[in-house]
Amino acid sequence: STMRGALILTDDIDTWLATANEKRRSMPNRKFEVDLADGRWMWAVETTYNDGWIMLVLQDFTSLKQREIGLEHARDAALHAAETDPLTGLANRRAIMRYLDDCVQLASEGVPLSIALIDIDYFKKINDSYGHHAGDDVLRHFGRYCTHIFRNSDRVGRIGGEEFLLIMPNTGGTAAVTALQRFKHHLHRASQLLPQRLGFTFSAGVVEWQAPMTSSDLYKDADGMLYQAKAGGRNLIIATGNARPDSQAVAGQGGEI
Repeated sequence: STMRGALILTDDIDTWLATANEKRRSMPNRKFEVDLADGRWMWAVETTYNDGWIMLVLQDFTSLKQREIGLEHARDAALHAAETDPLTGLANRRAIMRYLDDCVQLASEGVPLSIALIDIDYFKKINDSYGHHAGDDVLRHFGRYCTHIFRNSDRVGRIGGEEFLLIMPNTGGTAAVTALQRFKHHLHRASQLLPQRLGFTFSAGVVEWQAPMTSSDLYKDADGMLYQAKAGGRNLIIATGNARPDSQAVAGQGGEI
């Protein structure tokens, strides 16, 4: 049968009606929106009199509501575009660095945090040998698998070029290395399906937050770990679990593959 009347989203209609009646008794004059089953929207003005009578005046404002919803969708799309790297679909540098600041604040309140700075190995060689379209395919492929493999709470952003920042809240250094090893395995297998069977790899530097590290400290130490991974021959994950803002991170304090 065709649905008619107001949409009431509840599994307990008796409780909903009791709540509505309570509102009428406590508020003799109310104004609210009513969403109808046929897609229309009504602006309701309700007056409850002392003798129990209720006067309800409805005004159809569907066109205004639809315009409002359209503007909200456009705003959300614009905000998403402003925070997204258009090639990979990952967070852009501004968005991922803001997320890092938020996570470091939570870490200072006792929530574990690890980050990884990731660099695709020999990316310039891929561009030079196969063309920039092949390099773009590699970046898109990397971004797609980031969204598939890591948890919803983890976030990956493109810092620039072929460099990415992975932020893993509620994760210690050892668990972060394990997650990256798993990601490396899946990514390498899947990359064989790319044109020219590129089979690209990446290097990564992993750091676990320790007090009193700032976002800059954490990023700097991860960059140091990444440098060691690249200097060690690439296709490596090097981590330190006890780096300090004023220390030189040393490979072998954490995990290495």
